[in-house]
Amino acid sequence: MHSVWRVWGAALLLLGSALSAGAQAQEFPNRPVALVIPYPTGGPVDLVGRMLSERLTARLGQPVVVENRGGAGGTIGTQRVAKAPADGHVLLLTAQTPVTIAPLFKPAPPYDARTELLPIARVVSTPVLVLGPGDGPDKDLAALVARAKGSGMDLNYGAPGIGNEMHLIWETLRMSAGIKSTAIPYQGTGPGLIDLTAGRIDVMVTAPASVRNLLADGKLRALAVVSDRRLEELPDVPTVGESGVQLPTIPIPWLGLFAPGGTPAAVAERIYQAVLAVSEEPSYRERMRKFGMDPAVKGLGEFTAEVDLYSKEWSRVVSEGGIDGSQIGR
Repeated sequence: MHSVWRVWGAALLLLGSALSAGAQAQEFPNRPVALVIPYPTGGPVDLVGRMLSERLTARLGQPVVVENRGGAGGTIGTQRVAKAPADGHVLLLTAQTPVTIAPLFKPAPPYDARTELLPIARVVSTPVLVLGPGDGPDKDLAALVARAKGSGMDLNYGAPGIGNEMHLIWETLRMSAGIKSTAIPYQGTGPGLIDLTAGRIDVMVTAPASVRNLLADGKLRALAVVSDRRLEELPDVPTVGESGVQLPTIPIPWLGLFAPGGTPAAVAERIYQAVLAVSEEPSYRERMRKFGMDPAVKGLGEFTAEVDLYSKEWSRVVSEGGIDGSQIGR
């Protein structure tokens, strides 16, 4: 008899948990949702965030309000979400740096990205280009690598900040190709592109959308795309693999949506489904592609695995590349 009661008790507990999870999902959201962008207004993450928030408002039935919390390389806004109540009403839309890269350097950010952030969805991804001067000597990445190896020279690489995604992507390429370079730090992409077009540096890595006009005018040359396939808008530009550089992991920047760690699974699933529905809207997909972004969404477990993969890959690159965290301006 006692065993029967134990079975019934366990069943009731499971039923209660299921009902509780369902109730949490139904009750969410019960007030406006803050979408924290850990960067200033006007940048690519802010652009995506505003397009996403408008559509999530319609899907969730509560206002989704963009909140720009820039500064310290994205860690200030990320901390705001990491320390928020775990109920789904404060979300983070960010590039990789505050989540997978900043924790690799000292001083460590004031949060534990592994436990205090819950990956909800990869919202967009953006394959990047390896660029040289339009009138430079290299027609593609293979030629750049051959020139660097043949001369034994250090290439001057324009880094839009030390220790961010673009810097580490170049370091991945450099180490895999077996060439040397000196990172020339700039305060953002724009100043570096000015020097690249003038031929004062040899190479940069950046997103296609930010250099479309410079490529069309012949002021820059796309040497390779960091992807496993060519870009539709630049079909003549080879991939890094086609250029003879084999990477252990092809590093493709993404923007991801995160909730505070401990957010109920039912709430996380509700948010993910809303993001997935937005990603299937033709007008949204068209605008994302216009800005050189792939709107294909990865969710929950798949995105968590991707975050873990990049965390390990960047750790390897930082260690093997001897990248000095004291140079990072947060």
